[in-house]
Amino acid sequence: MDQGSSQVGHGVVLANKTGEELANMHSMVNAMVGMIQQNSNATEEQSVATRQIAGDLEFMTQNNSSDNKWSISNGQSLSRFGTIGWGSSEVSRIN
Repeated sequence: MDQGSSQVGHGVVLANKTGEELANMHSMVNAMVGMIQQNSNATEEQSVATRQIAGDLEFMTQNNSSDNKWSISNGQSLSRFGTIGWGSSEVSRIN
């Protein structure tokens, strides 16, 4: 009988330790879930920032392209002056 009581007592101790360890594991899992959520939030923020940067770069590229086309067009117009008698000597006489 004493041996049975001893084994039951030992089983209760083991069950209590198991409960404590499960509670510790639960706390660790909750902490890990919190870290994963923070990581997810940070990743989403980076994604938003990256999309904004990409949009800004696209806008700048389009504006640069328009500016370049304008410059090329004006450069071509100015170069035509030389072919229609508005060479550098005529321009310098006007100034």
